[in-house]
Amino acid sequence: MAFLNNNTRVSSVTINGVNQTSYLVSFTCSDASANKNGLISTVGQVVLAGYGETPSMEDYDRNNFRRGQQVIVDITLPSGSTVRHPRGLLYVLSTSYEPEADQLVVEVGCRLALAALTEDVSEILPLVPIPLDPAQQTYQNISASFAAAGKYLFQDNQGALVSDYFFGTDSTAGTQAGEWVSVYGVTTQAASPLAGTSPIPDQIELSFQVPSDALVTDQSGKIDITETESYYFLNYPGTLFIRKPVVPSLEPQPPEPTPRPPSPSSGCGNPIIPPDTSIPSSGPASSPTPGGGEIDSCSAEYETKQQTTYVPAYRNQTQRTEYTGPGGQVGRVYTETRGPAYEANGQYYADKLAYCRFTNGSACNPNGGCRMDGLFNILQSYSEQQNYYGPANELVRTVTDNYASTLSGAIPSDYRSGEVNGQGTTWRSLSTGTMYRVSRVVQTYNYGTNQTIQETETWTSVTSRGSGITGSSIDALRGIKTSERRISTTITANPINPDIVNTVRTNTTERTSKILLSSNYITPPGVAGPYILKEQIPVPVLFEDEAEIDQIVDDYSSYLQRFVLGDAYGVALTEALSEQIITNWRPGMPFRYHDPRNGRLMAMRMDACAWGVDQNAALVATNGIWGGYSNGTVSIPNNLVGDSRPDMGSGGTPPVGPGAPPSVEGETAVENGNLSWEVNVDITLSVIKDFWGETGVQPILPTDTTYDFSATLTIWCAGIIVATGGLVDTDGNGSIPLEYGGNLVTVGATVVDGDLFA
Repeated sequence: MAFLNNNTRVSSVTINGVNQTSYLVSFTCSDASANKNGLISTVGQVVLAGYGETPSMEDYDRNNFRRGQQVIVDITLPSGSTVRHPRGLLYVLSTSYEPEADQLVVEVGCRLALAALTEDVSEILPLVPIPLDPAQQTYQNISASFAAAGKYLFQDNQGALVSDYFFGTDSTAGTQAGEWVSVYGVTTQAASPLAGTSPIPDQIELSFQVPSDALVTDQSGKIDITETESYYFLNYPGTLFIRKPVVPSLEPQPPEPTPRPPSPSSGCGNPIIPPDTSIPSSGPASSPTPGGGEIDSCSAEYETKQQTTYVPAYRNQTQRTEYTGPGGQVGRVYTETRGPAYEANGQYYADKLAYCRFTNGSACNPNGGCRMDGLFNILQSYSEQQNYYGPANELVRTVTDNYASTLSGAIPSDYRSGEVNGQGTTWRSLSTGTMYRVSRVVQTYNYGTNQTIQETETWTSVTSRGSGITGSSIDALRGIKTSERRISTTITANPINPDIVNTVRTNTTERTSKILLSSNYITPPGVAGPYILKEQIPVPVLFEDEAEIDQIVDDYSSYLQRFVLGDAYGVALTEALSEQIITNWRPGMPFRYHDPRNGRLMAMRMDACAWGVDQNAALVATNGIWGGYSNGTVSIPNNLVGDSRPDMGSGGTPPVGPGAPPSVEGETAVENGNLSWEVNVDITLSVIKDFWGETGVQPILPTDTTYDFSATLTIWCAGIIVATGGLVDTDGNGSIPLEYGGNLVTVGATVVDGDLFA
């Protein structure tokens, strides 16, 4: 830890406007890497603990520090001024309490972390540099869109979303100046190579997708209809009878029992009561027979038996989805089911058949000419769901109504009255075309700054209690109401996002491009190469203008090339938090790293930072992405701000008084490798031979048409070479002077224009 003039430390920590500084144990957070990742989110922890007589920090109900509350961290600089920490405005994500330590751990994150948690990208979607198909508008694809353009999006310490290029204005023309300097062994508290780096490739093969036709558009308002048909067989609920021959038994029969009146059958429908046998209806009287049948004088060789009847059924279900919500989300869903009428109320049709048999049946005609009814299709049920959305396109209310045929709610007293031996003596037919509301379910979502409240109200028709369809109103809104309320500080109570219509994607064509890395590095042995790294732009480049496509490919190629080399030559550094770092910090902030032992001064950029603050100090650890070697000179003052050596390395007492940070002087160039390019030239040669002489008369062609000829091919290269650093003039004839050893790059600045190979 640095001591001299380096007392950067916490000034205040407030959560939801309440000062928690005296309870602070530590504040730590980290930023995501910008390597192939465009959304630089920040997550971390604030650890609080109670001291002495202060109340316990327990928060079992997650109510004191609720999701979305602001966490503001201010720090005091060595100069004594108070400023906002570079990551000093975050939001509560969740909390956890450690009883043994009496410590409360508050999980915090930036606005991007909240967007990833809630899957609400409405705020960041309009900022994407490369358009996305509606079906691809997710958090991950938005991040890929920024990365594909070589850019990033992050939230600054004032809460604003800021976008820029990670490598700034770095190009072959120059590299941005460093905004602070890290000196190994002086200000740097720890240094190590970047972990997990890959071998440097000789070439990167970059593939990308471009539109092969017109871009798809938002299809909000589209209607999708799904229809399902089913063919099956069902057991008809009513009881039917058939006449079957009596098979005589060869064994002696016991005396016939005294006949008893038939008892009501179980299941749907009532049993038939045979007509009075003392008054024949169509012939001599019948006599009962064992086994439940009736032998009559119509034919003593037949008996009446019950029969199970299976009938074919057809069902049709239609679902209509209307994408009328914002962004093509589902606005309304209508579903209806049509099927056999007897499925709606089997008891009704069983009783109807039994009543007809009771009225018209006889021993000789047990079915009384009654037919199976209800085989025709009716609208059995339908439901309608309406979704309502808020200003941020979030789902705030869902209303679902379920309807059914009134026939389905009927009970026997609704269609028959008066009974003799269990049989109705009067019958009232019911309509098969009227519907009633069986239930309504309303779900309402209220989104607070730290919690989601889900309220569910359910109305149910009185028919659910077996009251039938006569008497009071059977509409669900006049029936039974229940309510439920859920409060969650996580996403448990959040609704499932409704479907979006735009599932189609733009048709694309794949292209490839080559990225040649700098050629001034040592060529590996033949057994080690070549190593070609295959990469792809993470999202389709959905531009119709070729110039825009080329620009994105160039930007991503440069971004990818710089990260491949930057990771390979990069260094992970830990520094005391100085005023230079705090001022205007952002991802990719340029700085200089000096290694006195090797005499190297390197241009670097800050990536994947980790921050730490407690009552006594403030630190930052960063992945330094290499950008080249500087020709500048490092100046280290005697009284150095941020010195990690208490004795300044001399063993004596460090000087006092105002300090100054290290600086770089005389930097005119940053060398990051020679340019490499590949040129392909198509050459076509043709020869024309005339077969006639000076008179113009074509002679008889000889059989041997093989001729020898010679040709001379001359190749030259002309143009302008532009590179970081300077170039020397060639001799007047375009040749390279021998004293330069074939190297045109020097400290001068000259443009070469002419034939280099004359």
